[in-house]
Amino acid sequence: EIGSGLVGSEMCIRDRKKKLIEFLRNETDFPIRMRDVAKIFNVNTATIRRYLSDNIQFCIEEGFIYKM
Repeated sequence: EIGSGLVGSEMCIRDRKKKLIEFLRNETDFPIRMRDVAKIFNVNTATIRRYLSDNIQFCIEEGFIYKM
């Protein structure tokens, strides 16, 4: 995006995180196994953990994502 100051890989990360949060907000069947979500988004569980670390709507416990 012109003028955003982000390079391609940063935009990809930002967009993937945005899509993950949107996916979880629309999900109704909680808890969700974190590794299943990681497969959907083609990332590892550490990335999912990092994406959700600053989001107060969700928490991770023992490999599952819970909606607060």
